[in-house]
Amino acid sequence: MKNQHQKHPPRVKHIAGAPKKCAKSKIPGAEGCAGNPRDPALESTVESFAWDTVNRVRRLAQLSKRYPAQMRNVARQLLTWPVMSSMPYLTGDDTWDDYVDLELGSEYPLDTSSRARIHHESAMGRYLTNWIERLHEFRLSIRFRPQEVPGQARPDEETIRRCWGSEHEPEPGPKIVAVLRVVLTLPALTKATSHEWSQRALVPLIMLADAGSDETTCREPALQAIWRQKGVKSAGTFRSRLFSSVCQMVRKRARPA
Repeated sequence: MKNQHQKHPPRVKHIAGAPKKCAKSKIPGAEGCAGNPRDPALESTVESFAWDTVNRVRRLAQLSKRYPAQMRNVARQLLTWPVMSSMPYLTGDDTWDDYVDLELGSEYPLDTSSRARIHHESAMGRYLTNWIERLHEFRLSIRFRPQEVPGQARPDEETIRRCWGSEHEPEPGPKIVAVLRVVLTLPALTKATSHEWSQRALVPLIMLADAGSDETTCREPALQAIWRQKGVKSAGTFRSRLFSSVCQMVRKRARPA
């Protein structure tokens, strides 16, 4: 491994035209890198990213030990935490010791206890889990974003679009942005708030993004099953059945209040 005192490699400039993300590092990641792995330019980019990550994780361990209360605010919202394993008998250090008091995942919206009823085998369970995780990450991106305008209380429309947008889907329209504004006002998702989340966030977003107008225009298998239910002949009936299914599933999967 390189010596700790070696100079940090130069930062790689952001590729022109690449989609901007909220609260992300300006160093380009390994994801999305395609082409010949022996390409010197690609190799330099990946090596620079790896070395930058090494230093950031090392610094994160130091900051976690020095500022546990502040780090705990973020750790409680996550299921994973960047930890670089070491060989304690060689280095005299074990970075994991710095993270034991962070209460990792204690405020994650899904129940992570050993008694949690997981629905990975269910198409609707997997589908809703993806939505919940994405909305949670969106709220974190807004909450922990660098303040572009000091003292700005509410994020503007452009910030919401950046923090929600994905390179694999079109830019969110005004109706989705309006629902996302509501999402930012909701209390934390728990079993006690699952009804409110289902009614004001999940169902409206699903109707706008994936429901389609009937079974033929819907591309999501979990939703196609609802369209095929007996008596579902209109969007209104579909929405009613969807709400019942979503509310029940979210209540089962959400963490206790």
